[in-house]
Parts: sequence; C-alpha cells; structure tokens
Amino acid sequence: MHTTIDRGATDAPSPLAAASPGSTVASRLLSGARDAQPDLPQPPVAAAVDDLRAGQHGDPRVMGDLRWMAACPPTASHSDTKVEGPSDDAWWSGGRPGSVRISGMAIRPVVITGEPVLHQRAQPVEVIDDDIRELVADMFDTMDAARGVGLAAPQVGVGLRIFTWQLTNDDGIPPRGVVINPYLTSAKPVVGDPDPHDEVEGCLSVPGDSYPLRRGEQATLTGLALDGSDLRFEATGWFARMLQHEYDHLNGFLYVDRLTGKWSRKARKAVKASGWGVPGLSWMPGKDRDPFGHDDETPEDERSD
Repeated sequence: MHTTIDRGATDAPSPLAAASPGSTVASRLLSGARDAQPDLPQPPVAAAVDDLRAGQHGDPRVMGDLRWMAACPPTASHSDTKVEGPSDDAWWSGGRPGSVRISGMAIRPVVITGEPVLHQRAQPVEVIDDDIRELVADMFDTMDAARGVGLAAPQVGVGLRIFTWQLTNDDGIPPRGVVINPYLTSAKPVVGDPDPHDEVEGCLSVPGDSYPLRRGEQATLTGLALDGSDLRFEATGWFARMLQHEYDHLNGFLYVDRLTGKWSRKARKAVKASGWGVPGLSWMPGKDRDPFGHDDETPEDERSD
C-alpha cells in the first residue's frame, strides 16, 4: 500500500502515463527528464526508510492496494493449515523466475492493475512450507525495495492469502510482520466525503497515482504467523487502514475499486491513459524508478514528511 497524505490527488498525469500495453514501468520512468538512478535500492534498514514508513502525515507511503469490506467468511480455518519445518536447502539464493536478487535480496516484479491475479479471490495457504517461507522473504524484500508499508501476495503475482506490513502504530502491534490466511473485520466508514489531504491512498499496483478514500477507523485481524501460531490484533487509524487495504487485495479488489464520485472517474481515466487494465504489465522495485517520486528525495526530505 502507498498512502499519500499531504500532497493530495491532482489532475496531473502519472509519470507512467506514456506507456503502451505490454511495456514495463521502467521504460516510462527512465525516459523522463530526471536523471536515471542506480539499480541498487536504498538499504531497507536505513533510518530514512524507517522514517518513511512511520505512518505519519506526509508524503506517499507505498503499501499495496486496499478497499473496505464487510466481514467475509473465512475460506479455511486456521487449524486446516499445516506447518512444515525448513528443509536442508531452504532459503536457496537463486530467487524465483522473474525476480532480481540485489545485495542478498530477492525482489519480485509488482504487477499492475489488469493482471488477472489482482482481480480474483486469493486461495488459502494449506501448508506453511519452504515455498511459503521463501515467498514471504521475497515479499519483505520487495516491500523494502519499494519503500512500502504493506504488500499482498497477489501483487507479486501469487494468488495466496498472505500479506506483509512495515508500519509503526499506537496499538502495540509489531511494526513489521506477516499474516497468513487472515480474517479481517472493520468498522464502517463515517458517512461523508473523504478528506482530500488526510485520507489519500495509493497503491503499488496502480503506480504513481493517489486518491482520497474513506475507511473504517478500527479493524480486528486474526490469522496465522509464519510459524503457524495464531495471531490477533486490534488496530486503529492508519494501521487499520493499511489492514483493510491489504485484505482487499486478497479478495480481488484494489483501492481504486472503492473510490466514488469524481475520484472514481479520475482513476478510471488515469488507468486508461496509462495503458493499464490489461495483463502483462509490471514494474521492478529497486531497478525501475520509484513511481511515487522517492528516488529524488534526500533522507532529510523523507524525515520531514
């Protein structure tokens, strides 16, 4: 998920808008007037990146996609999920096909709206094994390279019910984590129009754009940790928003599907103008330019958000 708070949504086209179907974000971003950036991403543990993910009002925060949903029946009980220990060759260093390994990281391409996996319900994880542990490790690496605060498995082309997060909060929830086979309930949004500055979201799978969206202020998350143990969190504010955003991903919705009125119309026009809405489009965090403009920020800029 990517949240844009202070800058709000504008009519200006995304830096990706010149793309044609089948092209990658890289070709659109690297052809811009700004100087090309090195392929290597900023270290994910850097203090500046931690500040970027602090969830405070400021510049965009990359998450995944979101959408508020009424409680949806779980597709599998937590007791149905098996846990297998790691094998001797676990955490192999080759990376998945299509991924890029940078400085020990396995970064996967982020698919863009129009890819079928983003628009269908993800399947529950049946066994937590080496493949799942590797997927989660890759998701963390991808989220870090994209400077994200959340990432759902469908965003890296995998239709499983998993999402990761990196976001500080006031609810006592670990600021970095993963949930498998989650079940989320959330409060209904307050009636009224969203604030165009303080309730703006963005999404790695709709890269470069951001729009206001009202969501519920509280959410309750249950699911499984990576070791198979049960987890339960009560979240408020921006953490609750992030959970709703990522949970929507697992049910085949992007945050732009939740927009109403003029914001919905603007989003549809932007997607069409960018040549999205068709299969086969993706961008590579840490290699392609950051569609939300973080490549041009200094650590001081990020800390001031």
